[in-house]
Order: sequence, then C-alpha cells, then structure tokens
Amino acid sequence: MDTLKMCILVLFHPREAFYLIKRNREIIKLYQFALIYIVMQLIKLISIYFENFTISKVTPSGANLALEIAVVFVPLFAWIICSFGVTTIWSGEATLSETFGITMLSLIPYIALKPLLILFSNVLSIGEKGIYEALNLFLLLWVLFLMLLALKDANNLSFSKLITISLVSIIAMVILCAVIFMFLALGIQMVTFVTDVIKETKYL
Repeated sequence: MDTLKMCILVLFHPREAFYLIKRNREIIKLYQFALIYIVMQLIKLISIYFENFTISKVTPSGANLALEIAVVFVPLFAWIICSFGVTTIWSGEATLSETFGITMLSLIPYIALKPLLILFSNVLSIGEKGIYEALNLFLLLWVLFLMLLALKDANNLSFSKLITISLVSIIAMVILCAVIFMFLALGIQMVTFVTDVIKETKYL
C-alpha cells in the first residue's frame, strides 16, 4: 500500500484515500502512519520556535514541551480509542488499525500547510494576528472534517448515525482524558511526596 500516494490523495480526493485503507486493511503498516503523527508533532514543536512571536500564542521561553506534546497526543489517541469502541458497539466495520490509519491520514493537511503558515507568520504584523488565527482555524477545521469523513466512510455510517457516534465518542473522550489527567496528577503528587520524604530523611 503506497502511503505517500494516499497522503497526496487525501488533500484532493480524501474519500478515495480512505477507501484504499479500507480495501487494504490486512496489509496496513502501522509504523508508516505512526510516522505521520511524529512528523506532525515535530512541526508543532518547530512552530513554537519559528512562528512570529508577536502573533504566536506560545513563546519559546514560556513553552512546556511535554505539555505541548500531551495536548495533542492525549485527545488524538483518546479519539482513536473511543471512536473505535463506540463504532464497535454500533456494529461498525473498521478495525482498530484502520481507525488509527485514517485518523493519522487526516492530519496530512496540517503537515502540508502548517510549515507555509509558519513562514507566512513572519511577514505579518501584530495587527494582522487575526488573519493568522483564521488560517490556523481553517486548518484545524479541515483536519476535523477529514476525521469525521474518515469515520463515516470506514464504518459505512449514515449522516445521523455519524453525528450520534461522534457525540458519544466525544463524551467518552472527555471521561477518558479526565481519568488520564487525574492519574497523572496523582502520579506527580506521589513523586513530589516521595522526593520530599527523601529530602527530610537526609536531615535526620
């Protein structure tokens, strides 16, 4: 399965790209789609350092790279898990690897256009910040549209069922993300507590 071909195809004929994944689900190479995610995250991190700082929401000095990675990683993979789980309950047709593949493929517009937006930001003034934010919003909406279209085509859903499954998946995502962040917070508190105890014992 030619992943590069599908990456180009999803920009112009997304339904054909999603159909190719569905038709070739037995030979899906997950590492190729994982590479798409890695490239997307790298571009996001690069944008922190190369966007025009006068219009950027995140500055290099104030950036928490772990948090920047997490705010994409957690919702994205929560969507994959939850949408697959919900569609399975609703007799969906897509496998987990197929759901992963179509979701990663939906990120291609970001990979293709975000570098151009980063360059474009450096010729804008602070008064033109609204233009840059509007372009980023358009890019985000494009990615979200592709994710929903991919979910619909992969599972052969009607429009009404797509809306229902999407809403249920989002609710499940919120619950899952809340649980994940709760355990992360507890883990951080535990590490802090143990560190403090170790420091205190040194003075005894």
